[in-house]
Amino acid sequence: MKKLFFASVCALTLLSCGREESEIQAENQKTIASLQSKKEDSSLKDIFDQNYIYRYYSNSLMKHYYGSQTGPIGQYNWSNEGLAFKTSKAPTTLYGLALYVNPNNLDMVIAVSIHDRTYLEASGYVLREELGWPAQPGAPGTFPVYRYYRSSKNGHFYTKNLAELGTGGNGWTYEGITFHSY
Repeated sequence: MKKLFFASVCALTLLSCGREESEIQAENQKTIASLQSKKEDSSLKDIFDQNYIYRYYSNSLMKHYYGSQTGPIGQYNWSNEGLAFKTSKAPTTLYGLALYVNPNNLDMVIAVSIHDRTYLEASGYVLREELGWPAQPGAPGTFPVYRYYRSSKNGHFYTKNLAELGTGGNGWTYEGITFHSY
């Protein structure tokens, strides 16, 4: 955003070399106001203020992976299932969401608190990626993210669509709402 602002100001300055200073200042103020209103536009605000967390699935592992900056682990023919949810880039709670991976069985767990992080690290899980911060429950445009666990595959699953697995089944145990997202 700063680069766009700087480029706009430079272009206006170059184009207006022969004009009065008051005209230049007026035009620059209009440009600044325009850029600020665009940043406040929800679609652009979304780009700057949220992390996009994608979901991947490996048939060979029968596990899911979640990430925004890092890709899935290893060569397990991961297929991208699309956007899973969005998190905030700005702090909303004391601790942000973090993806932990168990190097022995590749179980992936999203930690939502310091207690989760401490437990996972003590259990041998390794921090893979910071995912941002959860949304405030009940805020407009937010959704609960549901967590499931399948003991036969040592795997966790997260979705904001309760209809995907409902209250469990096919080996999945419903663990409830783990956090809220956009």
